[in-house]
Amino acid sequence: MRKSVLWTLAICLMLSGQALAGKMLWEKKLDSDIRFKVVHDTGIIVVGTKDEIYAFDPESGEQKWHLEKMMKNYDPDMVTPQPGSLNMVYVHKEGFTDWQPSVRCINVVTGELVWEWDTGDPLPQLKDQVAALLGKTPKAEEVAVVAPSGWPVPISNVVADAERDQFLLNSPAISVGIGKTIWNPLLKREMVNYKPKNFDDGAIVAVEQKTGKAKWLAFVPKERKAKITYKHSAPLLIGDKIVLTGAGAHIFSAVDGKFLGGSEFKRDGDKGTKSETFDDNTAYIVAKETIVAIDLSSGATKWESEKFKDAIPYMEIVGDKIVAQVGGTFPNKKGEMKGSKNSGILVIDKNSGKFLNDFKKDSKKIKMTTPFHIEDNLVYFGTSKSFRCYDTNALDYKFAVDLGKLDKIDSPKGVVKQGEVICLTMTQSTKAFDLMTGEEKWSQTFKAPGQSRFMKFALVAVSAMAAANAQATANRTGRTQRYTSLMPKLGIRFTAAAASGSYNYTLTNKDGKPTVVGVSLKTGEADRDAQLEDKKADYIIDEIGGFLINTKKKKEIQVFDLKSE
Repeated sequence: MRKSVLWTLAICLMLSGQALAGKMLWEKKLDSDIRFKVVHDTGIIVVGTKDEIYAFDPESGEQKWHLEKMMKNYDPDMVTPQPGSLNMVYVHKEGFTDWQPSVRCINVVTGELVWEWDTGDPLPQLKDQVAALLGKTPKAEEVAVVAPSGWPVPISNVVADAERDQFLLNSPAISVGIGKTIWNPLLKREMVNYKPKNFDDGAIVAVEQKTGKAKWLAFVPKERKAKITYKHSAPLLIGDKIVLTGAGAHIFSAVDGKFLGGSEFKRDGDKGTKSETFDDNTAYIVAKETIVAIDLSSGATKWESEKFKDAIPYMEIVGDKIVAQVGGTFPNKKGEMKGSKNSGILVIDKNSGKFLNDFKKDSKKIKMTTPFHIEDNLVYFGTSKSFRCYDTNALDYKFAVDLGKLDKIDSPKGVVKQGEVICLTMTQSTKAFDLMTGEEKWSQTFKAPGQSRFMKFALVAVSAMAAANAQATANRTGRTQRYTSLMPKLGIRFTAAAASGSYNYTLTNKDGKPTVVGVSLKTGEADRDAQLEDKKADYIIDEIGGFLINTKKKKEIQVFDLKSE
């Protein structure tokens, strides 16, 4: 009966001219292998190949713009439309030997090259600041130069500070100097003839979003003792403060880059321990074997917790406590995926750093955890075998539901609240539970396309890591960016962003072909799908628009309609 009803509905939709879920809307073959694909807040799909950038309308496939020979030797992971901005910023190098690359800013809507900063160019506005840094008095005809000197990624992070209309460009190493401008006939532009002095302790250059003009630069003090670089540390923007972490925590003013203070401690990124959370006055940062609380006004250490030996990829504040996710699967120094010996939940007093629960006792039956969903004092998370709710007031589990025997590839990804139910999203399953009792309300499971034993393990490990990294990224930036000035420009997509995350997407087989199926977390119905041709599909999903964007045979981009009405 149900199948006949669905067939009738499908025929009615076709006759009325409406697009069916799963229909491929369009596909394009590009000039070379696709290296990245992203969806901007306006809905525009931006695709980058080896040398070129394309922008498409998601519904029609209309090419909005195309920039030739604009990409070369860039890091595709860094090329993302910046939150709080209509632009994207990336580093461009003419060749691997080009030690002075340019930083480019492109308007995602129009494709316009808004500005380009050729590092090595004169920066007269920074002359006094650089001169003071070098301890010299500049001559009237001299100018300053600030050039990222790290290799192969001279600019490792870009953070949009919409509140002050600026980008924060983070580099692990900066070369500065004062000198006279000269004409370089080879490059056909003015450059500064200067003797560079390198600063290898991490730096931030603030530039205006609209012009790329450098406003100020900030350096981590040279006197630091912890011998770990800031290479993998993105600036954490908290109100009008910037926290740069890596070999400790150093605090700067987001207004003028003034150094406000800092504390030294070691960090270890091999086990995913680069995690932090914060409130209005304090940043709580995972160090190598401890958690450190840093005063945001002075950079001073408020407290340091007792030592632990396990990874903490994610933390969140719950009232007067910090709840930390412990454990996970991470690549070791050889690139091998290894799981932590212990996993579970650690509760810490926010004011003293004291551990409040018996973590070792609680974690005996837990091999891995998802990032948390928190409601008041209750913390919900999934493990490899169970779904759990922890009461931070009682310091005990409110419930722990056994998930039964799962397929080896069915790995928990995250937890999402929908109305009066709490949903556990997994690689192949979606399950909904009652918020207070843990009673299962509904469940959907789909078998994965055939994969080797190695691929099964790799997918489980990567999905667990991706979920943790996504939550950690949200924790880092979600509450710090300001979008209000963009609301009129971005329209409905901006306001709809809060509704994203209402589906769980699973790769399965349908009619003998790999198919991505979307299960609604509101209804439990599998009412979205897209049939692909390759079980190794490389796709992203724009849930707000209801599109799946797939890379086919490395050079082709496909867009499917996922909407069910």
